Amino acid sequence: MKIAYILSRFPKLSETFILREIVELKKNNFEIEIFSLKNFKKNELIHKEAENFLNNTNYSPYFLSKKLISANIYFLYKSPLEYLRLISYIIKHNYKSISSLIKSFIIFPKSLYFAKIIMNKKIEHIHAHWATFPTLTAVIINKLTIIPFSFTAHANDIFTDLQNIKTYSNNAKKVITISNYNKKYMIDRFGINKDKIEVIHCGVNLYKFKPIKSNKCNKLNILSIARLTEKKGIKYLIEACKILEGKRINFECVILGEGPRKKNLQKLINIYKLNKNVKLIGHATQEEILKEFKKCNIFILPCIEARNGDRDGIPVSLMEAMALGVPAISTHISGIPELIKNEFNGILIPPKNSKTLSEAIIKLKNDLYLFKKISKNSPIIIKKHFNIKKNIKKLIKIFTENA
Repeated sequence: MKIAYILSRFPKLSETFILREIVELKKNNFEIEIFSLKNFKKNELIHKEAENFLNNTNYSPYFLSKKLISANIYFLYKSPLEYLRLISYIIKHNYKSISSLIKSFIIFPKSLYFAKIIMNKKIEHIHAHWATFPTLTAVIINKLTIIPFSFTAHANDIFTDLQNIKTYSNNAKKVITISNYNKKYMIDRFGINKDKIEVIHCGVNLYKFKPIKSNKCNKLNILSIARLTEKKGIKYLIEACKILEGKRINFECVILGEGPRKKNLQKLINIYKLNKNVKLIGHATQEEILKEFKKCNIFILPCIEARNGDRDGIPVSLMEAMALGVPAISTHISGIPELIKNEFNGILIPPKNSKTLSEAIIKLKNDLYLFKKISKNSPIIIKKHFNIKKNIKKLIKIFTENA
C-alpha cells in the first residue's frame, strides 16, 4: 500500500516518534512517500535511520518557482470551481488571524504541487502529523484528488492552535491522538465525534531500548531530555538541583536538548553556581542518547502547563527511560499519568514544585526497594502499552480500512 506522509519538516531530530512510525510501516511492506513543507538543511544533525528515507522525501520548490506555478495552473484549469472553493475555505477559516491567513496562502501552492506528485505516484492514503499546516495541506490535497486522509494530533496543535481542528476532523477519515487525555479534551473542547478519534500511543523500539542493569545510587547521575521550552519545566529541575547541592548530595545532572529557553536556563545555572553539577549539552542523536541513558540512574522530566495553555502529550523520552528500566520522575500533566503509576513504575509529583521534586529524587536515592521496584516494573508497562511494533498494527488497520 502506498502512503503519503505530510510533515512540517523531515528529517527533524526531535520527532523520533514520527520516524519510528515510518520505519515500522516500511517493515510492514508499506511504500512511504514523505512530503516536507520545509526544506532540510544539509549540515543539520539527523538520526541515522532518517537517511534511509531522504530519497523518498519530496520538498517544495520556492514560492514563485515554475514548478509551483505550473501545478497551480494545472488545477485551476482542471478543477476551477474547486480551486476557488479552496481559496474561499482558507479565507473563511483563517481570517481572524492575519498570521495564519498569510501562512495558509504560502502553504496553498505547495499543497497543489504535492497533490500533483501524489496523483502521479498513485498514493492510496494520506497521513499528516500535527493538526496544523501539515493537516491543512492534507485537506487541500483531499479536496482536489479525493484521496482519503487521516491526521495525528499531539499536543500544542490542540492546546494552542485552536482555529481549524474541528473542520479538519470533519474532512478526515480518522483522527488519531496519542493519549486518552487528548481524546477527552478534543471531544469536550471542540465537539469532535468520539467515534472518529482513535487513541494510538507513541511507541518505543524495544530492540534498541532494552532494559539495562540498574545503577546503584551512591552518586546521583540525573538525565533529562527535552526541547527547552516552558512546558518542559526544566527550570524546576535546576532549582531542585540547587536544593540537592545545598544538602551536599553528590550528583551530576545532564540535560540534552535545544530550544528557546536555553539562554535563560544557562543563566539560572550560572546564578546558582551549578556549572560543575548541571550541564546543558544540546542536540543528540539516538546513539548519543542511549550512551547518556547508560550513565544515568534517574531520569527527570518535570512537565508543566505553559502560560499559553501548551502542555505535553506523553513525552517519548519518558517512555525510553522506562523501557531501559531507568526510574523516572515526572508530573501530573495531561497524559503522563497514563504512562506512570506513582511509586509503581515511576514517581509523579505536582508540577512547578522544585522542593517536592528534590524530595522525590532523594527518596529514590535512599529507598533501594522502591528504586528496584520501579526499575523492574517500568519496562513491563512499556512492552505492554507503548511498544511501537504493537501500536503500529492499530495504525495499519486505520490506513487499510480507510483507503
